This record gives sequence, structure tokens and C-alpha cells, in this order.
Amino acid sequence: MKNLISSWYAPLHDTFIDALPNFLRHFDAMPPTLAHGDYHLENLMFSAEGQNAPVILDWQITMHATAVLDLGYFLFQSLTPEDQRTYTDRLLTIYHQCLVQRGIADFPLAQLRQAYRLVCLFRLLCPLNSGPMLESSRPRSIESLKVRLTRARSAIEDLDSFGLLAR
Repeated sequence: MKNLISSWYAPLHDTFIDALPNFLRHFDAMPPTLAHGDYHLENLMFSAEGQNAPVILDWQITMHATAVLDLGYFLFQSLTPEDQRTYTDRLLTIYHQCLVQRGIADFPLAQLRQAYRLVCLFRLLCPLNSGPMLESSRPRSIESLKVRLTRARSAIEDLDSFGLLAR
């Protein structure tokens, strides 16, 4: 686990910390809404028939934040790196079309894409922070963390999310 984190993230740690105020300014500029905070497949229940909307579980870290926070976490934690590369842009386009259909016209697609890139960085903090709390005796927890870190890294590298921090 240590090698997975240190070989990739450790060299970027200072860059991330130095850019944190600018990073947070970007977040403050995004349209706020109610965000779930832990929106991923394991917190969704689907009906057997697939005809009803999913039931969303685990609302303990609900917050006032950008909806892109949940969108980003769902996409990059639920899709394999290969599926991220194949489907993310199309899914962001569909999401944006739904926003426009519902009357949200002041959030252009280009801004959504940039917000998604930033959210990928923000959501990286979750697996990094939860790692030390995991019980090493629980292999499923360790494996889940490895998968989340690998998916986060893939999304961040593919989207050059760290490249946004200098702006």
C-alpha cells in the first residue's frame, strides 16, 4: 500500500498543498447544491426489475457543495480506468444536457469538464485519508483502497488534473 501511494503521490504532495488555496477558490466558484459526499455504486440499491430510481444509502456526510463532487466520485470510483477513458466525456456531455433541460444554463460544458478534473483531485483525498484507518486484517478493505487509489490516479493522470493547480 505504501508503495502505491508514495511512488506516485508523494512527489506531488507539496504541489498539492501549495495550490490548495487556489484549488478551494475554484470550488467556491462552482454552483452549490446538496451533495451526498460518498456517492458510489456500493451506496446505491437497484430494484430487480430496474424500473425504479435507485435508492441512495449512507447520507452521513451530506454537505452543501457542488454536485460535480458526487458526479466525479461516482464516475472515477465506479468505472475501471479503461471505461473512464471510453465513457467519461460522453457521460459528462449527457449530464450537462440534463442540467440544461432542467433550466441550469449558466454552467457551460467546458466549465463542467474543468470542474470534473478538479473534483478528481479533491476525491483523491478520500482514499488517502481513509488508508491509515483501515484494519490491515481486513483484506477486502485494503483491496478496495488499492482499487480506489488506482482509479483516482488513472483519472487524474488522464485528465491532467494537477495541471489545473497552477491556474
